[in-house]
Amino acid sequence: MNDISNAAAELANIDRAILDALQRGLPVTERPFAMIAQELGVYERVVVTKTAALKRAGYIRRLGAFFSSRCLGYRGTLVALSVEEEKLAAIAEFVNGFTGVTHNYQREGKYQLWFTLLTMDDAEKQSVLSAVEKTDGVNAIIELPSEKTYKIRVTLPMNEAKPLPIPQESGQPEQNDSDAMKELDYLDRQLIHLMSDELPVVDNPYDILAKKLNIPVGEVLNRINKYLSLGVMRRLGIVLAHRRAGYTANGLCAWQASPEQVDEIGATIAAEELRVSHCYRRQADETKGWPYTLYTMIHGHSREEVERIAASMAERYSGLGDRVMLYSVREWKKASMTYFG
Repeated sequence: MNDISNAAAELANIDRAILDALQRGLPVTERPFAMIAQELGVYERVVVTKTAALKRAGYIRRLGAFFSSRCLGYRGTLVALSVEEEKLAAIAEFVNGFTGVTHNYQREGKYQLWFTLLTMDDAEKQSVLSAVEKTDGVNAIIELPSEKTYKIRVTLPMNEAKPLPIPQESGQPEQNDSDAMKELDYLDRQLIHLMSDELPVVDNPYDILAKKLNIPVGEVLNRINKYLSLGVMRRLGIVLAHRRAGYTANGLCAWQASPEQVDEIGATIAAEELRVSHCYRRQADETKGWPYTLYTMIHGHSREEVERIAASMAERYSGLGDRVMLYSVREWKKASMTYFG
């Protein structure tokens, strides 16, 4: 049996193959599942039926498009809160009420709540942060803005005998404006808005988008290919429900990194570390005793495995210094941004 975990032991080989294929990406063609079926040597109906069943069973968290918020005019920041324990739940729910908050996790450590915030401008960001900081029970707040993204992709192999290839990431600086918005017209905005939601598990999911917009499906496909080439869309495919699939431990590892080497290290981690799904360079906050600049989300079947991966990375990359591992305790919010709403 493939050593994924008891939680995923029920999966047949074809189920694992479908999950891995969808993690690689959903083809941009009128019948995408037919192309996956051809690759796997099965019928299209088998892939569609099993994908729907895997989603119902909780192995697939989301099937759809994943956009670059930066290219669409948004700026992201990571915020950490130190809060009074008895008021944590109320504060978490308050934070969840902001539409720009896409992820909100409770983690171990002094700073228990960690959330990501997407806003269109600095005034909107400061308004949210000010409201959060004034909330009863918040003792301290740290803002850790993105400086550079090396990798944003959860690709976890379900068949470890055939590891998934690690996709190359662009490593675009977060502060640079993109010209991509100039290439988007009103119809693009409508399509991107629709694709902010999940895609249905049907033979021809793109045809449904075409009918909603009253345009030919070929035009939908052409526009999607344009978004991919511009970097507006990072990929199409699934996000695996990693805990359900057996990856029950995940830790956000924050590192002190050599300023001269951090970009090289970040790019290498993105290209070679399969169990790292997210890798960012962020501003430190020395005034609050937070000197960490490189952030890696590490996934494993156990905490011991996560710790081994982090220790291996520390040995491999000489420019990495002290680190702190922030294990997830509870997920308070995880949602996709609805663009052009």
